[in-house]
Amino acid sequence: MTTLSQKYPYAHEYQMDVLRLCVQDPSFLPTYEVDVIQARYFTLDSFNVVYKLIQQFFTSYHEIPSYAHLTQAASDYFVQYNMRVERQGTITDVVDRVYTEPLVNRQAVLDTICDFAQRQALIRSAKEIGDIAINGGDPDKAVEVIRKAATIGSRKRKSWSLFGKAGELTKILQTDASYNPKFKIPTGFPTVDKNTFGGIGVGQIFVVAAPPKTGKSTLMASVGVAAMAAGHNVFHYSFGDMNEVDVLMKYIMRLSNLTTEQIMLGHNYMSRVSRFKSNCRGADVVIRYDSPGKVGVNELYNSVGHEIAKSGRQPGLIIVDYANKMKFPILENSYRSMSMIYEGLKELGDAYECGVLTGVQIRRGSSDTPGPGDVADSYMQVADADAMFFIYRDGEENNPYVQNSAADREDELNPNRQRRLFLSMPIVRRGFEIPRLPVTFRPAIAQMREERLCQ
Repeated sequence: MTTLSQKYPYAHEYQMDVLRLCVQDPSFLPTYEVDVIQARYFTLDSFNVVYKLIQQFFTSYHEIPSYAHLTQAASDYFVQYNMRVERQGTITDVVDRVYTEPLVNRQAVLDTICDFAQRQALIRSAKEIGDIAINGGDPDKAVEVIRKAATIGSRKRKSWSLFGKAGELTKILQTDASYNPKFKIPTGFPTVDKNTFGGIGVGQIFVVAAPPKTGKSTLMASVGVAAMAAGHNVFHYSFGDMNEVDVLMKYIMRLSNLTTEQIMLGHNYMSRVSRFKSNCRGADVVIRYDSPGKVGVNELYNSVGHEIAKSGRQPGLIIVDYANKMKFPILENSYRSMSMIYEGLKELGDAYECGVLTGVQIRRGSSDTPGPGDVADSYMQVADADAMFFIYRDGEENNPYVQNSAADREDELNPNRQRRLFLSMPIVRRGFEIPRLPVTFRPAIAQMREERLCQ
């Protein structure tokens, strides 16, 4: 049976529905215009002209043109190209029908055009991959070509009627991976998990913000261990100070409760690690280190895809320690680059259906109890975050920004001493505010836990 998408280039009434979708659905062009719609898909000249006018207006003003605006644009177009009256009438008739006739079965039209655009992208990508292979190009480039083609039209495709879906809300919440606790990645902090309905959801990004040497990496490793304990694979990428051995050591220390010195002296840590492994339903941590500034979001996509293909493991949580050390898309604009990196990490979580955890260093001179305003690099670190952890020491005498404080001197003498810190998680997008959560930070065994749970 021939589907609409198979005969799309020749189905003129269907192409009319696509034009109606462009002007009658305010969310369509902002979401899909770049990936899905191209003027060449419209086989009738009048349809092609009307779409170009809509696209030009949207590109210039970032708004859907009203009937009056599109009519005026068409008039200007007629004068510019000295168009015959008969052709003017045909284009004007298309404009009238696009605005006055109702769009029927919006979702079917949307799904079909997205599927059609994706198939066209895959056809083009096959040729590109052939050229790469013939010319001995980079295999990673071929993977990226396929990934981009496969995601065409796949973003934000759901659109629901409120009253049509209201009666199904309970069922939707029970099956939605970003809401139901059974799909969430636990953080290992009971108070946090309770207030986030289970932890980190699919497609969500949690950000750890703290001054230097205050436990960002330890907290992320602790969350990684909690994710493993719940049966989720963890892909841990380090782009900062810690190489693969450093990250591996943090996980071993956390699982065995042994210090680096004890492990170096030959204490039996494997029995404890094996005991944990037998209880975590086959979950594992994949660790990769790259020098700062060498890996961008696209390379991260490829790395995750390669690991899935190689090992068959699907990540439940991706840890990026930390995003500020990734390659900037725009070298001369760090602010815009960080926005693009965080946008890309959100898309990464959506594409691989997992949660993302990353870290950021907060500004020096910030308040004793820092919040979202103290994240210096980019507004998108706040706008795209589903939750933000802030680690801080309380009290003027323990303020980490005060040089030569008693706490600083004590840390220099005994860097592995047990420290009392506070964790706050202000509202960013979802969940409830946790203004002040006492935690104990034990650097010697890479552990950070709620104080009431510590021995």
